[in-house]
Amino acid sequence: MTADKFNEILDFIRDENIVCPMPDYWNLIWKEICGTKINADFLSDDYIEIARFTPLILSGWDSEDAEKHERFIGLIQYFYENYPEKQILIEKLIFDNKKWLRWGENKNNQ
Repeated sequence: MTADKFNEILDFIRDENIVCPMPDYWNLIWKEICGTKINADFLSDDYIEIARFTPLILSGWDSEDAEKHERFIGLIQYFYENYPEKQILIEKLIFDNKKWLRWGENKNNQ
């Protein structure tokens, strides 16, 4: 793992006061990063691990911001560490997004 670049992502998220992406972009990130792994064998260890990071959108959007943040960071970290081929994609998806839920903001202001 490129620790410097991953730390740059975490610094960006912290400095920008980011909880998580807004639902439509979070769903896009999920699909882009997870790709075919979403439909993988649901009994595999990889599928079980990935399922822990399913975006909290739709009915999950009412979850606590801390839970959304933890899940979002977990998704990025898991794929950044375990799938190095996804690192550039993750960086692009994070740094190109302009629609974030930020700490202290009303989550319905999309």
